[in-house]
Amino acid sequence: MRIAIAGIGHETNTYCQDQTQLSDFYIARGEKILRSRGTETSVGGALDTCEELGIEAVPIMVAGTQPSGTIARDAYESLKAEILAGIEKELPLDG
Repeated sequence: MRIAIAGIGHETNTYCQDQTQLSDFYIARGEKILRSRGTETSVGGALDTCEELGIEAVPIMVAGTQPSGTIARDAYESLKAEILAGIEKELPLDG
């Protein structure tokens, strides 16, 4: 079984006037994602669980940033496009 590891993490504060830009995100790809194994993070937990269950974790892209204003549309579209392209490249996937 092969599971994609991908996501966008952001706590939106609508009272913040400035939008969150792509440059505000910390982005991890490939091997950098896999280095999260054993950490007390959502990605680390997903990777550890995959390993415990004998599931192949397929790193795509993980992006996160500090709590801030809504994400600028172009930033979101860019992150989403990268995730979808990464998933398509790694097919077939089970989840």
